[in-house]
Amino acid sequence: QEKWVVITNENDYPIFVLNADQFLRDAMYAKEVKSTYTYCHRPIIVTQQGTKLGEVILEFKVRPEHEDDDVVDNDIILYWNIEKRIITGADILGRLLRGIVKRGNVSNQG
Repeated sequence: QEKWVVITNENDYPIFVLNADQFLRDAMYAKEVKSTYTYCHRPIIVTQQGTKLGEVILEFKVRPEHEDDDVVDNDIILYWNIEKRIITGADILGRLLRGIVKRGNVSNQG
């Protein structure tokens, strides 16, 4: 259930990650055409092997649209090394809350 597409430059260096799920839904069903950039996020790119998550979290940003807006906007980390990996803010929150929140049964939908 991967929804991110990494967009790279001509040197295979990542520039954006595209929320493919939302992009495709809107492309198929939305009445209004939006710019592709609406669905793109600028990831925090980590190329140094061994970089700790604590170092990277300091780069998370909130760009408030109103006084009470606390939503983290820059919350996608892209580890771009031998092993490539996307980590989202939701992934981190899920890991932090593991063992604290109630967990339902695994769904066997395929």
